[in-house]
Amino acid sequence: MLEPSFAKIALRCGNQNNAFEELCCQIARKVVPVGSAFSRFRGSGGDGGVECLAHSPEGHVTGWQAKFVFEVDSLINHADDSLTTALKVHLNLREFVLCFPFDPTGPTGRKNRQGNPAKSQNDKLAAWTKRRVKEAKEENRDIKIALWPAHELTALLLQHDPKGGIREYFFNDTILSHEWFSRHLKSAAKSVEPRYSPLLSVDTPLWQWFTAFEGGQSWAEMLRSKLTDCRAAFRRLEASVKSTGGSLGPAWPFELISEGNQALMECDAGLKHVEQSMKEPTEVQFDQLKNSIHGIASKLRALDGPLAKIIDNEHGPGSAESKPLRSFMAEYMVSFPTENLDATRNALRVFESLGQWISSPNGQLAFHSVFVLTGEGGSGKTHGICDMALKRLTDGAYSCVVFGHQFRGEPVDWERFATELGLPTTLGRDALWDAMNAAAESTGKPLFICIDAINETAPRVYWKNRLKSFAAEICKRPNLKLCVSCRTSFERACLPSRHDYPNVEHQGFRGMERRACKAFFEHYGLVPPVTPILQPELSNPLYLKLVCETMQLRGLKHLPNGWFGLAPVIQSFLSAKEEQFATDHETLSGAAIVAHSLEAIASETAKAGGAGISWAEAQIAISKRCPHATHMPIIEWLVRENLLIEDGNSHQVGRSFESMLRPAFERL
Repeated sequence: MLEPSFAKIALRCGNQNNAFEELCCQIARKVVPVGSAFSRFRGSGGDGGVECLAHSPEGHVTGWQAKFVFEVDSLINHADDSLTTALKVHLNLREFVLCFPFDPTGPTGRKNRQGNPAKSQNDKLAAWTKRRVKEAKEENRDIKIALWPAHELTALLLQHDPKGGIREYFFNDTILSHEWFSRHLKSAAKSVEPRYSPLLSVDTPLWQWFTAFEGGQSWAEMLRSKLTDCRAAFRRLEASVKSTGGSLGPAWPFELISEGNQALMECDAGLKHVEQSMKEPTEVQFDQLKNSIHGIASKLRALDGPLAKIIDNEHGPGSAESKPLRSFMAEYMVSFPTENLDATRNALRVFESLGQWISSPNGQLAFHSVFVLTGEGGSGKTHGICDMALKRLTDGAYSCVVFGHQFRGEPVDWERFATELGLPTTLGRDALWDAMNAAAESTGKPLFICIDAINETAPRVYWKNRLKSFAAEICKRPNLKLCVSCRTSFERACLPSRHDYPNVEHQGFRGMERRACKAFFEHYGLVPPVTPILQPELSNPLYLKLVCETMQLRGLKHLPNGWFGLAPVIQSFLSAKEEQFATDHETLSGAAIVAHSLEAIASETAKAGGAGISWAEAQIAISKRCPHATHMPIIEWLVRENLLIEDGNSHQVGRSFESMLRPAFERL
């Protein structure tokens, strides 16, 4: 466990100065009492004299300022300016906490030039605090100044970081830096290159879902837009309920005043829940918001019938639904007799729209710390996850991506996770997650932990028995979020039977076949089909890629007639590969060495649970299926051609082929 040496703090957030500020803010957040609101200011010149603030329920405001200097006179000069600014900007500031990375010295016995005892560093700081408190008092401001030198910061770290995870992040510069995350993600993307191609990307709903999962600015802006619409509908409804009648519209019915006011109260409470949700999108907030919107809709629906009946009684049967009546009264009578009903229905429509958005992946994922991404094989889940992680990194947000086949039996899940990331398991489970939580907090955005294709874990019940406990540790950390992906057909086998994680299904390019085909075909130098929507298989990214690669191998520019379904494409693809292998190794293409080798590996992979087999096992399987290929470098060739992937850590092959081509052989 690392002992903090502030002079050697790791370069986080760009440099040591920023790292020290971030560490002090994370410590400050730990000491803030429950019920207080904590605010973190980022960016040079925008902090108003403090790095962070805490607002207590009683209105007491505490601000923290960090100064990464090691000389007391410089510290006092910098702190003096910051405190002056803080008192001007934060009018309710009652306590100013100054953090600095050294311990001031006491009396030394030295004398100054006049022969008097020289002031110690402690004396200078005490004189400064006394002067500033007195000056504030003269301006009718009560301010308390607290000092957090190195020993105080260390004591607070030991108290609030018992497992050492925060210290590991801030004082071990070999892990969890921006460069570390960059290397990790590039390695992860490289390891699944056939399933991830950074040069070929089509926007799908996946990116929107992950953006919502982050709960960032774009999600908040969408919710704010919904809130604006709801407020406008509320004001219109409120005007109707409070109306006593006039030349333009009717009075609100006397017999419905109580129900109208109850509806207004429900709407007002719902608006407050929406506002709170933007600040703190938690699962509790999600449930409260859904219940609130349900209550609003029930109250508004209960008003619809009675209001419509009043209109029908006054203007004749069916008038409540009559558009001509509305037009005639508005244009010729300058009157709006249906305004009460219309205002009620408008409010119902707007709040129901909010409810539908909240319940959609684009709305609800921000409220959750865990979600399950499902989809058919080849639908693009792996590509979407890798693409998302690399995009987030360019925005300064961190992600970790590991794969289901990397987990098997022993050791326990978190140790396997740490090992695959190259992190020391000696940290321990809690310190590992705490260090990642600290890394995420330093960015101001959650850190995504993604486990892709848990259906490739052997045995498949691995996550069925472990996912809840694994997710529980992540949910304890407010800056960590977990996404696991699973092929739809394996959900029941791989996921816990009773779980309440949101399940979002990715449907590949469904609904955007034309745009996807255009992007893929042009990337491969081919002519896009005129009617891709008539071939539903083209909505599957893996199938679409296979089609393009096959056409390219065959020297075709246009999609041949009759290429419907997977089997013809696979047959043509393998035939082209047979010819290529025969040319490279001076054999006969009719020997079907490629197809027989892949069939053998697919069969052994299936027997092993789909998690891959060793290189030696693959060679034995090939030897049994086609003995004349025993002395040929067939496995190396298959890996080079991306028909197989070799896992460098476990020396396994077969996973890529199993996920990409085995279903095709089953159909053949």
